[in-house]
Order: sequence, then C-alpha cells, then structure tokens
Amino acid sequence: MFADANASGHLNNAANYLAVVGPKDDDEARERAGFYTERVVLAATLRGLGTCWVGGSWDRSEAARHCRLSAGEELYLGVVIGYPERHFDRMAKSYTELAAMRDAHRESKTYEQFTAPMGDEARAAAPDWFKAGVQAAMKAPSAMNRQPIVFSYNPDDDTAAAMIDPNVESGQALNDLGIAKLHFQIGAGSGTWAWGDGGLFIHR
Repeated sequence: MFADANASGHLNNAANYLAVVGPKDDDEARERAGFYTERVVLAATLRGLGTCWVGGSWDRSEAARHCRLSAGEELYLGVVIGYPERHFDRMAKSYTELAAMRDAHRESKTYEQFTAPMGDEARAAAPDWFKAGVQAAMKAPSAMNRQPIVFSYNPDDDTAAAMIDPNVESGQALNDLGIAKLHFQIGAGSGTWAWGDGGLFIHR
C-alpha cells in the first residue's frame, strides 16, 4: 500500500491507515469527511499516535479494493496512523508541545492571507474569537500544504464565513474546507458551521 512512499522516505514504515469513503459526486460529503476525520486525527494525536493525511502517497487502487466500494461510493482520502519513532518520548509531551513540534515543520500563510477578503480596518475590528479561530485554522493540515481556505467576518450579524480561495489550485479543497472549519471552531471556543463553500459560523 505504501511501498513507494516508504522507499522514498516520504513515509517511514507506514502500514496502517484509515480509509475515508463516501458517496460519489457529493460536495457536502467530502467536506464532512474532512471535518469529522480530522476529529479522529486530533484524538489520535492526543493519545500519542502519529498520523498523516495521504492523497497521492499510497496505492489508491489497492486501498479502494480493500474497502470493497459499492457502485455509488468512492475513496476520498486516507490517513496513515501508527506509533511514531521515539513513541514513548512523544507520550511524555503535552498536546501543546506535540502541536508545536508539528507546526515547526510546516510553513503557513499569514493571517492577512487567511483573511484576504477583509481589509486591514475590518481585521483590526474583528472580535477575539474570530482571530483565535483563524489562527487555529492556520495550523490545519491541507493537501500539499496549499491552505486553500480563507475566512471573513461580518459585523452586521456577528458571523464568520469560510470560503475556498479560487486563486489556489487544490484537488482536495472540499476536504480541506472541512478540516479548516473544524480547527476554526476549536479555536473560536464554541459555535457551529453551516456546510458548504461560503458557509457561515454562528458563535455562541
């Protein structure tokens, strides 16, 4: 399944994975898959497991055969999961320390880029929960680390919106949208999203 990725050094001893399967041609299902699978990924991280979203770093056709997909289903993505090297060293660290280790290995767009639909004055006036949500979303994984999601805040009804950036090419943008929404929700503290590109976040 991961022979080529293991051989190239992209992955190391990868063997176990979670397959993310859903209905064909269903945009909302792809977004939900990103949102809820990332919850599983974060829970695994809290327990000291190593994880990695994979799109092209595995044999998709072999994975699809293992999943025994029906005619109306397709394999969206996968997550490699297992014990990382120096597992017990990692277990001694807090979640904050683990997150900091992960973030140190990943470059991120700036806050201004993540809030590109807003002007400087609107950014400055945005509430703390919105800023915290965006900062959490900046740390979310995305396909090829392209980070194709942007956010905006509407002071008229105190809502946030998440949108796919049309200037960023990504074949997994809908999955990335769901992942980014989850991280934003965690950072904002409480609230709920509406599904879809441009879906609104109601802070509670």
